[in-house]
Amino acid sequence: MLDQDVLNFSFILPDFPEMGIHSGYELMTAFVKDMYRDVTDGIEAFEVVGSYCPGDYDLSIGGRKFAGISQRRVKKGVAVQIYICLRGSGVERAAVIRDFYAAGGARDSERFTYPEVVPDTMRSLTELVGVEMTVEDSIQRVLKMLGDVVFEDLTGDELLIFEKRMQQMIERNQKALK
Repeated sequence: MLDQDVLNFSFILPDFPEMGIHSGYELMTAFVKDMYRDVTDGIEAFEVVGSYCPGDYDLSIGGRKFAGISQRRVKKGVAVQIYICLRGSGVERAAVIRDFYAAGGARDSERFTYPEVVPDTMRSLTELVGVEMTVEDSIQRVLKMLGDVVFEDLTGDELLIFEKRMQQMIERNQKALK
């Protein structure tokens, strides 16, 4: 669930033969642990049963999930994505997802299996560390970790590819909502 207190970012990595299925997950886990090393050393990666979007690389503190990592193959590479719930109530967000699944008939689905969401399994990082964490602060932490990054606007072919992919995503989402 995304809102103004959730940070999403991705690493797009070249697909090297020596990269195993877990390499991207482990890279992102180590990156986030290092990002927040000044506020906690308690971040662990394992599936938090009862959380929404559960996976082997849920990030948690004390067994309460605040972040999730996913990855997918892209042309000649791997995209590793993370969402980090920074502020607000993780329990309330999880309750919204639980109710969304219920309203959509998740229990009656024969096509997909949906996790049983137990809201108490989720928290925000602020709730877990007792320090106010913001998206803006976390973006600065990401940039600091990356070092000297040059930001440039998309140009020429890059912009055309982006626009094409954006239109494909819009059309795919429209089909899914029918």
